[in-house]
Amino acid sequence: MTTTGAGQSSGATASPTASAAPSITPSVSADTYLAESEGSRGWYFITPSGKWRCAILPTLAAAGCQPSTNTGPSIGVPGEPAAVPNPVGTTSRPNAIWIQKGRDAQFTYRGQADFWRFPLEQTPVLPYGRQLGADGFACNTSTAGVSCGDKTTGKGFTFSDSGYVWRYTPVGTSAQMPTPTAASVDFTGEWVGHGRLIDLQPDGTATVKLASGASNGSTWDATWRPTESSFRLVFTTETQRFGDGAGGISAGETWIGSLTSAEGARVLVFSDAPTTYWCREADQMSGVCGA
Repeated sequence: MTTTGAGQSSGATASPTASAAPSITPSVSADTYLAESEGSRGWYFITPSGKWRCAILPTLAAAGCQPSTNTGPSIGVPGEPAAVPNPVGTTSRPNAIWIQKGRDAQFTYRGQADFWRFPLEQTPVLPYGRQLGADGFACNTSTAGVSCGDKTTGKGFTFSDSGYVWRYTPVGTSAQMPTPTAASVDFTGEWVGHGRLIDLQPDGTATVKLASGASNGSTWDATWRPTESSFRLVFTTETQRFGDGAGGISAGETWIGSLTSAEGARVLVFSDAPTTYWCREADQMSGVCGA
């Protein structure tokens, strides 16, 4: 019965106050990722996509990443520099990205797979939306890419196979990757030369045929991605080989192609072989694309 009046209860039962949902930390246990690999002790992980292998390494005072498929000749990030200093005093194409304590993040060339944990199959995955913190660094993964930063300076990098920014992206925030620049050159179609052919398809696939003399040659499947005035060709699978093959190509190898002029002809050239020219099919008899 409900009554009213001074000092009397209405008889209604008060609803209990709802308790707040427990907070969930985005951090992972660093101990899960700690290991010694090839004499280097650090915190190793692979991204959920399987594309990148990364580590926080006290021996280098750095956090960084390399491709899962190879450590050269290129890391495969659009916009990367054509060359960076290497340990022997010359330059090489970058095959890693890293940040060292107290320094700016940058692309670098590593002569070995520093950020790979061996055996490879023992490398744990760092799940999307989780942060690994160790030795003054923080790294995380998301569907937009991988990010690592120096906790002291706040500097870092965020990257993927579609671009990069020099900024650490905390878990739960947008990476704000740059919008890819539309290609200003149409590279699609066949490019040929003496003993060589590349067919670049509009869907980003490619076929490469290379011959070395009459008895050695290879055919490769590849992928390609245009940038503003060049394109990146990545070899994926050797589909045919006769004799000893040709070119010393390996899966994951990357070529950077662009257009130039030679003897009055507009030709395709790759950065690793700047004097070997490729012509459009209609111009294949041009002497500049001969042997």
